[in-house]
This record gives sequence, structure tokens and C-alpha cells, in this order.
Amino acid sequence: MKKLLLWVLAIMVFFTVISSANGDEDWEESQNVLSVANSLKERSSLSKEIVRRVENGKKIKADFLKDNLYVDISIDQVTKNESRAKGYDEYAQLIKPCSVEQITVRNQEQTKNIGKLYFSNGVLKYEGELFNNIPHGKGKKYSKTGILIYDGQFVNGKYEGFGKGYNENGFLLYDGEWENGLFNGKGELVNSSGDLYIGNFVSNKKQGFGVLVYGNGQKYEGEFYNDKRQGKGKYKHLNGDIYEGQWYEDKMYGMGMYFFLNGEKYNGQWFNNKMTGIGIYMFENGNIYFGKWLDNQMYGEGKYIYNDGKVQEGIWAQNKFIQAQQINTDLDNIQTNNEEYIMLGSTRDEVIKIMGFPDKIISGLKLYQYIYSSIYFDKNWKVESWYNTSKNLKVKVNNN
Repeated sequence: MKKLLLWVLAIMVFFTVISSANGDEDWEESQNVLSVANSLKERSSLSKEIVRRVENGKKIKADFLKDNLYVDISIDQVTKNESRAKGYDEYAQLIKPCSVEQITVRNQEQTKNIGKLYFSNGVLKYEGELFNNIPHGKGKKYSKTGILIYDGQFVNGKYEGFGKGYNENGFLLYDGEWENGLFNGKGELVNSSGDLYIGNFVSNKKQGFGVLVYGNGQKYEGEFYNDKRQGKGKYKHLNGDIYEGQWYEDKMYGMGMYFFLNGEKYNGQWFNNKMTGIGIYMFENGNIYFGKWLDNQMYGEGKYIYNDGKVQEGIWAQNKFIQAQQINTDLDNIQTNNEEYIMLGSTRDEVIKIMGFPDKIISGLKLYQYIYSSIYFDKNWKVESWYNTSKNLKVKVNNN
């Protein structure tokens, strides 16, 4: 009997010790998780909820399943050796403190999946990441004939981010940044003529700085606006000539220098791709013309200096010397001594012929500015009014 009692007592003590050990282990496990939650720098509502559950002695692994959230800090990062890690491995990871916005993103990521979409005729339309069955993430889009037309990033069904666009024949057209389905940002574009543009885009149009290499070998490097060369730029012609200066709506327009392959050079004003205004031309033989130009010809007052020192000053027309005249050849102060005036109805070419190239052109207002004076044009670019603030405009109301 005594032996039996001793055996019963020994068994009771054994189970008491085991129970105490298990309790200590559970408590230690809870304290470890609590310590991790407390050590996290951001104390969002989620992290506080973890702390509360641990403090209340609740089972956490069941809550992981119920919360069903993506998380970033693994239990194994806390301790790999503790026995509790085995129980949590199957439920994944410890919840990381995060904002409501981050929780939303992570929940969306959970619903994102890899899939395919098809046209009604069964042809593959899209393959890649989907969110609510809409292209979202990285994917590929195909035409109804099965040709790849886009390979890159999507946001809510639209091209956005980095991607490559192809034509219906499968040739690469554009490689670069997209926004809301359009070229936006840095990119490379090849058109049907073989022209290659590398530079900035705004809503499918070349805008900002870029380099355009034409299929025939010509090259432009400079500023663009609304898909056209506009601003400052350098253009190399197929024959080797180089123009460097101002552009407006794809044309040489404003101040610029033109270097001819034979060594000749023009430095001055341009209008509609032609030397028009005031400029200096240095000929291959050393002769120099300094004065007014119209449609690539010496026209108006000017000074011609020959390489032997001879000088002709006076009026020129169609590159020919018309009459001698003592004139002021200062580029900023060349004045016409004929009786030509700007009148209501004068064309902009006539304005430039009389006044030279304007200091500023505001196309939206159809306005030419000369210092502080202004000339306004109608929709057909005929003079309709002016403000001769600086008294520098050669204008009169009629021929009388």
C-alpha cells in the first residue's frame, strides 16, 4: 500500500512539473511576441491590438488567420530556435505596424493574381497580373489578330509606368515611360519613316529636350514643343550644312547661325527657313556682307566689304547693288531711308522687310514686339493695329 501511494504521489508531482513547464513556455512565447510588438517604432492600431491580445493571454496564431493580411516581419526573424516558431510557420508572419492605406494596398496585393483575358473570338487579349480581372501590374496586351502590341506596366487597365509599344506588324515603336495610356516622360520613338526620336514626351507628343535622327541621316538636337522643333536647336542637313539657333513650328525662325559645308557662314535673323532681317554673311572667298536680307537675298541697306579692301555701301535688291548711300551699319541701328511704311493690312513679310525681325513673337496673340512697341495681326496675319510706344515703328494709317 505504501509503495502504491508513493507511486501515485510521484506521478502527480511529475504531471505538475510538466504542466508548470508548459505554462512557462506559453508565457515565454507571449512575452517574446509582446517584446517584438513593443519594439516596433510605428505603433499603429494593429500593433497595439497585438500587444493587447498578448497581454490578455489570447492565442495569436488564430488571429493571424482571421486578419488575413500581408505582413513583412517573419517569426523566424525574431527567433529561429524557439519551439513556438514551429506553430506559426504554417500561418506565415508577424503583422507589421502599418497605416490604413498600407493595409488597403496589401489587401489589394492579395487579390492580385496572374491570369489571361480573351477576345470574344477566343484570341488571347492579355496575359499578366490582374486586379479584379483588370490588367494591373506587369503584363502583355495583344491585338485581335494575336500580335503583341504592348509589354510593360498597367494601372487599372491603362498603360502606365515603363513599357514597350508595338505596331500591328509586331515592330517596336515606342520604349519608355507611359501615363494614362499615353507617352509621358522619357522615351524612344520610331515612326514609319524610320525617324528615331530620343527624348521627352507630353501626352504622346515630343516636348522638351530631345534628339531626332531622321531616316535619311539628318539630325536635330534641341527643344521641342507640341511635336515640333521649337526653341533652341541644332540641325545637321544631309549635305553637311549645320544650322544652330532658334526654331518656331519646325522652321528656322529668329536668331541663328548657318554653317555651309564650303566654309561660308551666315549669322543673323531668320524667318520661315530663310535669311530675313539683319545679318552678316561671310563668303568663301573672304568677302563680307553686313546688312539687311529678304528671302535669302541681300535686300535693303547694307555694306559689302571685298577681300581686297574695297567697300560698297548702299541699297541692295536681289543680291545686286542698286545705289550708293552713306548709312549707319550698326546692326542695332540700321534704318531704312526709303519711304516704306507699315500700314493697316500690311503682311508680316512686309513688316519684317521694313522693321527687320521682331524682338519677340507671341503667336497666340498674333503679336510682334519691337522693344516696347507692338504690332497686332488679324487671323490672316495682316496688320490690324499697333502701339508705337517707343516711337520706333515706321507706321502710318494711309498712303497720304
